[in-house]
Amino acid sequence: MEHRHPLVENRFKLLLVLLLFAGAALRLYGLNWDDGHHLHPDERQITMVVSRLGLPPLKEWPSFFAPPLLSDSADDKPNFFRADSSPLNPHFFAYGSLPLYLLRMVSHSLTVPAGLSSHVSWWPALAHFLDGLRRMSDYDHITLVGRVLSALVDTGVIYLTYLLGKRVYDRRVGLLAAAFVTFTVFHIQVAHFYAVDTLLTFFVLLFFVFALDFARRGGAANSVLLGVSLGLALATKFSAAPLFFVLAGAYVLYFRAKGRVDLGQALYLLALTALALAVVFFVANPYAILDFEAFAAGLIVESDSGGSKLGWNQPETKLTLHEDGRIIGQRDYYDLWGDIFNGIPVFRRVYRGFMRKYFG
Repeated sequence: MEHRHPLVENRFKLLLVLLLFAGAALRLYGLNWDDGHHLHPDERQITMVVSRLGLPPLKEWPSFFAPPLLSDSADDKPNFFRADSSPLNPHFFAYGSLPLYLLRMVSHSLTVPAGLSSHVSWWPALAHFLDGLRRMSDYDHITLVGRVLSALVDTGVIYLTYLLGKRVYDRRVGLLAAAFVTFTVFHIQVAHFYAVDTLLTFFVLLFFVFALDFARRGGAANSVLLGVSLGLALATKFSAAPLFFVLAGAYVLYFRAKGRVDLGQALYLLALTALALAVVFFVANPYAILDFEAFAAGLIVESDSGGSKLGWNQPETKLTLHEDGRIIGQRDYYDLWGDIFNGIPVFRRVYRGFMRKYFG
């Protein structure tokens, strides 16, 4: 009887592990690409916001987290529920608060072992390393911590891509899709910044995994996981709101497969999803509720900057043409597709006409 080598039997797992290692290596390589000069504008803004976030000392937490009606602390003391005085309010809503809190929590956690440096003075190298961790929460090092996080999260995107491909088709399709993500230059590039792109992509894919599971099997656990993953995506950036359509589609597919709609069960599962969504969104992005006026204003500014109904009137998205008609500068969303369409003669005239009409 022929016995196959375990590596042959587990070749899919081995290939996936190799892709994950390759993806992590490509994303972690050269993270200090700007030599500490904070050249990415969105990342720089996040770093400045995260640097001013904080919590009061542990002994003050009971009064800090107590609702004002139940607290006897003075009005001038910081309180979680007072948006104007809370040190946890980022006062910045272009993105959700989850990426900000995550970076602050991780960077601060890295400084905790620094207190052990005085206890290992007999090992100078280790003491020096531990003492150096104190800098992980300062302005210059928070950026690097964020980039490591971004690289690791985007490595997780590779795995989730494999998982979706495997569940929808098979392991071969999953591996092929994961390979494309592993070596896609755009993914590697974005993973070298701590903006919200990698984190949002991760939670969106995670939501799709749970939506697929719910559409096929339903269940209370899957309905809760749907709400949790959607809450995390929305707390990362509110542009994930279209996922509500996917949520509705998952419910429709599940009950269609059952052949009948049990109203009681549907309401129960929807209640679980809604409750999980609400709790997670509030915990991860509390001042979208507690400081709703500023949150709504931030969304309006992001979607309607400069007065354009389409939100395309932002200076950083302007098209710049040379006097001879060549495109010499363009930014943001139209960089990639602009380079493609402008380089194809049959599309060039239509593309430039579109850009002139909407960008001037």
